[in-house]
Amino acid sequence: MPKKWVNPYKFFGGWVAAVALVMALLAFFLLELTPLVAYFVGINFGGFVLMGLDKSLAKSSALRAPEKIIFAVAALGGAAGILLAMHFVRHKTKKAVFQAVLILIVGAQVFLASELGVQLRRSDNVESFEVE
Repeated sequence: MPKKWVNPYKFFGGWVAAVALVMALLAFFLLELTPLVAYFVGINFGGFVLMGLDKSLAKSSALRAPEKIIFAVAALGGAAGILLAMHFVRHKTKKAVFQAVLILIVGAQVFLASELGVQLRRSDNVESFEVE
């Protein structure tokens, strides 16, 4: 009987989405975090677990998580969890291109977050100087 082919993008993408959703809901309801913070807790936990799972699968040469999925999780806010997992489980630490792309994603996120902060501060200052 032939083996059934599993689409790794659907498998790992769905798996990370489910783990991130469960963790975000737990963080929101049990820890009473704001929705945005709960989202980041969930997506970073999902990214961390994804890297650990990929490391264990790499040893057995089983189905692996595509790097595009790992980069997508990082781009959606899970870069910190992926970076922590890289060094904690020592996975993909020798792949310079992987690290460079991850650093670019983190750099873009830091830039966007700082720009958002500047815009929010500007909008707060405008409102505080309004004459009633």
